[in-house]
Amino acid sequence: MIAAVPQDQVPGRGDRVAGSRDTNQAPPGVTLSEVDETDAFTVHRTIEQGIERVTVLPREPRFETPILMQHGMWHGAWCWRPWQELYARWGWKSHAHSLPGHA
Repeated sequence: MIAAVPQDQVPGRGDRVAGSRDTNQAPPGVTLSEVDETDAFTVHRTIEQGIERVTVLPREPRFETPILMQHGMWHGAWCWRPWQELYARWGWKSHAHSLPGHA
Protein backbone atom coordinates (compact mmCIF):
# COMPACT_ATOMS: atom_id res chain seq x y z
CA MET A 1 0.00 0.00 0.00
CA ILE A 2 1.32 3.44 -0.87
CA ALA A 3 0.32 6.26 1.41
CA ALA A 4 0.21 9.91 0.43
CA VAL A 5 2.56 11.99 2.58
CA PRO A 6 1.74 15.65 3.19
CA GLN A 7 4.54 17.82 1.74
CA ASP A 8 5.31 19.41 5.10
CA GLN A 9 6.08 15.91 6.48
CA VAL A 10 8.42 14.72 3.70
CA PRO A 11 11.96 14.35 5.06
CA GLY A 12 14.50 16.41 3.12
CA ARG A 13 17.61 15.11 1.42
CA GLY A 14 19.79 17.73 3.13
CA ASP A 15 18.94 16.58 6.66
CA ARG A 16 22.34 14.92 7.20
CA VAL A 17 24.97 17.25 8.60
CA ALA A 18 28.62 16.61 7.68
CA GLY A 19 30.63 15.50 10.70
CA SER A 20 27.50 14.67 12.68
CA ARG A 21 27.07 11.51 14.74
CA ASP A 22 25.25 9.99 11.76
CA THR A 23 28.43 8.39 10.48
CA ASN A 24 29.16 4.68 10.45
CA GLN A 25 32.52 4.86 12.24
CA ALA A 26 33.54 2.30 14.86
CA PRO A 27 37.00 0.79 15.31
CA PRO A 28 37.22 -3.01 14.84
CA GLY A 29 36.12 -4.86 17.97
CA VAL A 30 34.30 -1.83 19.40
CA THR A 31 30.53 -1.60 19.71
CA LEU A 32 28.87 1.81 19.87
CA SER A 33 25.34 2.05 21.20
CA GLU A 34 22.97 4.92 21.94
CA VAL A 35 19.32 5.44 22.73
CA ASP A 36 17.37 8.64 22.02
CA GLU A 37 13.84 9.16 23.32
CA THR A 38 11.16 11.59 22.23
CA ASP A 39 7.52 11.94 23.15
CA ALA A 40 6.51 9.89 20.06
CA PHE A 41 9.25 7.25 19.64
CA THR A 42 12.53 5.74 20.85
CA VAL A 43 15.58 5.35 18.60
CA HIS A 44 18.06 2.51 19.27
CA ARG A 45 21.30 2.85 17.28
CA THR A 46 24.26 0.46 17.36
CA ILE A 47 27.41 0.09 15.30
CA GLU A 48 29.16 -3.24 15.61
CA GLN A 49 31.95 -4.47 13.32
CA GLY A 50 31.14 -1.77 10.76
CA ILE A 51 27.43 -2.56 10.57
CA GLU A 52 25.08 0.16 11.74
CA ARG A 53 21.61 -0.79 12.94
CA VAL A 54 18.91 1.78 13.64
CA THR A 55 15.60 0.70 15.16
CA VAL A 56 12.83 3.21 15.78
CA LEU A 57 10.02 2.13 18.11
CA PRO A 58 6.79 4.13 18.33
CA ARG A 59 5.40 4.88 21.79
CA GLU A 60 1.96 3.84 20.52
CA PRO A 61 2.37 0.99 17.99
CA ARG A 62 -0.51 0.66 15.52
CA PHE A 63 0.87 -2.05 13.21
CA GLU A 64 2.26 -5.50 13.96
CA THR A 65 4.57 -5.94 10.95
CA PRO A 66 7.79 -3.84 11.11
CA ILE A 67 9.31 -2.01 8.15
CA LEU A 68 12.84 -2.99 7.02
CA MET A 69 14.83 -0.35 5.14
CA GLN A 70 18.02 -1.05 3.16
CA HIS A 71 20.15 1.66 1.57
CA GLY A 72 21.74 1.72 -1.87
CA MET A 73 25.15 2.90 -3.10
CA TRP A 74 26.94 5.68 -1.20
CA HIS A 75 24.40 5.63 1.62
CA GLY A 76 23.95 4.03 5.03
CA ALA A 77 21.24 3.47 7.61
CA TRP A 78 21.40 7.20 8.35
CA CYS A 79 19.57 7.99 5.10
CA TRP A 80 16.37 6.40 6.43
CA ARG A 81 16.32 8.16 9.82
CA PRO A 82 13.88 10.98 8.83
CA TRP A 83 11.53 8.40 7.27
CA GLN A 84 11.81 6.10 10.29
CA GLU A 85 10.82 8.96 12.57
CA LEU A 86 7.84 9.82 10.36
CA TYR A 87 6.67 6.20 10.24
CA ALA A 88 7.10 5.90 14.03
CA ARG A 89 4.79 8.89 14.49
CA TRP A 90 2.24 6.94 12.42
CA GLY A 91 2.70 3.83 14.60
CA TRP A 92 5.18 1.73 12.58
CA LYS A 93 8.26 0.00 14.04
CA SER A 94 11.19 0.15 11.58
CA HIS A 95 14.71 -1.20 11.16
CA ALA A 96 17.50 0.18 8.96
CA HIS A 97 20.89 -1.46 8.44
CA SER A 98 24.13 -0.28 6.86
CA LEU A 99 26.11 -2.66 4.71
CA PRO A 100 29.78 -3.13 5.74
CA GLY A 101 31.98 -0.40 4.30
CA HIS A 102 29.15 2.08 3.68
CA ALA A 103 28.91 5.33 5.61
